[in-house]
Amino acid sequence: MKRGFHRKNGRVEGGPSYLPPFLCSLSFLAATSACGYRPQHAAVPASERLAVTVVASHVTPHSASDDVQAGAREALAESGLLRSGAGYPRAEIEVLRIDEESEGIADVAGAPLARGLRVGVVARAWVRERAQGPLTNDTGDVRAFSVIAAEREPNLASELLFERAVRAAARRVGHRLGSRIAGHPAASE
Repeated sequence: MKRGFHRKNGRVEGGPSYLPPFLCSLSFLAATSACGYRPQHAAVPASERLAVTVVASHVTPHSASDDVQAGAREALAESGLLRSGAGYPRAEIEVLRIDEESEGIADVAGAPLARGLRVGVVARAWVRERAQGPLTNDTGDVRAFSVIAAEREPNLASELLFERAVRAAARRVGHRLGSRIAGHPAASE
């Protein structure tokens, strides 16, 4: 008799018995279903989601605080940790300062002139589970920068560029704060 599968008796000559395809798939599912796999970004229970609020701001323009809050909300939403409202638990943000540094120096008619301006926003955040409760997940001071070209003569356009740079840096630092609260690594500049 030839070696191989015979439809008549459903067996392979000289080998183990034949399993129908549905039994193979069933055994595969049974073997792989208990492997302990679960999604990394599983749905977060509503009790662990955070509202975001700015509790203190020591900077002007005040739009920087709004952008820090928007950046933090964006990062928490990406991780599935954001909830609406202002109740508890919540991430509380303190916007500390705006830093200005020259970005390169040029010699213009024998006088030094900044070629660019590096604008940085420094903020910190923490989580408060309930009113008057302890602070957890303190991020420490986090800073982000934005660079703009320096103007020889200060005018309205340079003020608008400065405010735009502050808002960009504020959104970036807010995103870093939200990432740190969510448990993701986020370096400060």
